[in-house]
Parts: sequence; C-alpha cells; structure tokens
Amino acid sequence: MFQPVRQVSVNFADNEKQSNKTFNILYFMKTNLVNLALGLAFTGGAVSCQSQKNDLVFEHQGDTVTIVHIARPANYLLLPIQESSKEGLVRLDTGSPADTDMDVRLATDSVEYYVPFALPQGSEEATVIIKKVAADALCWDSIRVSDTFDTANRDKFRPVYHHTPLYGWMNDANGLVYKDGEYHLYFQYNPYGSVWGNMHWGHSVSKDLVHWEHLDPAIARDTLGHIFSGSAIVDKENSAGYGENTIVAFYTSHRNIPGGQSQVQSMAYSTDNGRTYTKYEQNPVLTPFDGLQNFRDPKVFWYEPEQKWIMIVSADTDPYTNLRANETKADLVYRLLLEKNKVMLKSLTLILFSDTSRKD
Repeated sequence: MFQPVRQVSVNFADNEKQSNKTFNILYFMKTNLVNLALGLAFTGGAVSCQSQKNDLVFEHQGDTVTIVHIARPANYLLLPIQESSKEGLVRLDTGSPADTDMDVRLATDSVEYYVPFALPQGSEEATVIIKKVAADALCWDSIRVSDTFDTANRDKFRPVYHHTPLYGWMNDANGLVYKDGEYHLYFQYNPYGSVWGNMHWGHSVSKDLVHWEHLDPAIARDTLGHIFSGSAIVDKENSAGYGENTIVAFYTSHRNIPGGQSQVQSMAYSTDNGRTYTKYEQNPVLTPFDGLQNFRDPKVFWYEPEQKWIMIVSADTDPYTNLRANETKADLVYRLLLEKNKVMLKSLTLILFSDTSRKD
C-alpha cells in the first residue's frame, strides 16, 4: 500500500501571469525501500557505472546522464520528487522521433512525494533516459516500479464538489464540451509535479457537474511543445472528415526558442468520446504570419449565418520592445499603466481622497 507523505497547499500563478489559485494535493509513497546493489563497468575508455535493483538497471553515463533499463515493465515507474531540485529531463525511449523529454524535479537529497511515469505494456523491456540529474542523487535509491498508484482522497480539507485532479498541478479549464450525456472538462495539467510545467490536457467527465470521473490525460506534451489552452467542438456534420460527432480539439503548442518563444495552433481529434486523441499529422494548423510570439488560446465555434467555422486567437506584441534607455521591465509596466489609464487613475484618486469622514 501507498501511504500519504504529506498534504501540500500550493499557491501559484499560471505561465500566462493571469491569476493566483490555491488547491490541496495529496501524494503517496511506499513505506519499504529496496537496497541498491552497485557495480562498475568500464567500456570504450569511458566510465559507465551500472547498478541494479530488482528489475531495474541504472546505466550512469558520465555524471548527469542515466539510462534506466526496465525488464518486464510494470504499469508505472514511480519517480521520487523534491521540489527544490533543479529540473531533470525524463524521456521514455521508444526510438520514435515523437519521444519527448518531460521536466521532472527528481529527488537529490530528500523525497517529498512520488509521481507515476507510465510504462509501455506487453513489452519485454522498457528504456527511460534521464538527463541533468547527478549520478549520486538520492532518486536512484528511491525510484521503483509498480502496477498501482494509490490516489485515494485522504485530505481532510480537499474540496468535495469543486473539481481537483487526483494528483499533480492544474490550471485553466480547456475544451469544455457536452456529448452523449457527459460533460467533458479538459484542463491545463502537469502530472509530474505540483508546480507549473509539462503542460498536458488533463481530463475528467461528469454527468451532473458535481461528481467527476478522473481519466488519463487526453493530450500530452510533445515535440511541438507544451499543450496550452484551447477549445473543443463536436463535429456533428463531419466537417473535418474524421466522422460524424467526432470531438475535435484546438490548442496552442508552446515552446521556448532562442531569443523568445514559439506559439502556434494545433489540432487533435477523438473518435472514442474524448478518451484518447490523435494529433493531426500536419500540425500546426495555424502559425502567425508576422512571427508574433504571443499567439495562443484558440476558440473555435460554428458561425451559422455564414455556414463556417471561425477561430478566435489571442494575439499581442511583446511590450518589452518598448523599453527606453535605462528603463526596467517594472518601470515600463508602470509607465504603460499611467499612459493608458490616466482618466481611470484620476477618478480613482478622487474616490480615495474625497471622503474625509472615513477613519480607516
């Protein structure tokens, strides 16, 4: 059995600097650890250190690259997390160009909680490549495989009818859609920690908007980037060609690039009532023609008067290109507020200082 490590209350702001939110997350860990047997292997003039633990073999290539070989993989590789650690890169290696690194804060000297990393089923061996984590980090003693991950709610203060994920970090609701008696709630989701990162579309369904069934993440981060916010539609007339009543999702693919960021619009579709999605093979479907970096959150809807689908996308230029000499970003924000809101600020000043009868 897994037992609760601790209750975490998280205050955070999303990556788009919109708002602060708080929710409680409960994490779980096993109580028994397995002793680690160490061995050394020297090949090709380079040092390769191998250690073995049950069905796990750790091949340390240098100090910050480790290949984890997993014989007869269980459902999950349980990753020990320490939030103060620097992000490492964890990738399931299938040999596909679509294999994607996930940013995970693996434990360096203490374990705060565990998160499950899904492994392929039906194979004789699975390979996970982990980078940017030191060979002497505590995580190598604590990492393990398991067929289960206990997500039972033992948190006294967890909301009862407000939606919260089973574990991990959530933010904006995305792709809200109703189909065949179910309300679908997709949301910004990091399954590998309690802070922002690895944006997926998490997924829950409900028949009454109070009781929620938690499902696997519907759309996972990929090589185009994080899966940012968007919308979904039920394609009743088969406009997209994937079949009548297919759910089609539109979202922003976001990734950092040298000197800034790239934000483009992508599409995925589901033919199994939103449980799994197939990404459009020619993504992205829309890119900014002028190299705009802030270009996200597509909202798609059917416009009956013109019999067409319309997409609305949030777009803005980078305000920091307007920095004056010796002006900080904070200075610029304050200056823009003053320039754009002079009338409002004057009115606010009158309200604040005109009532002399107030004592507080």
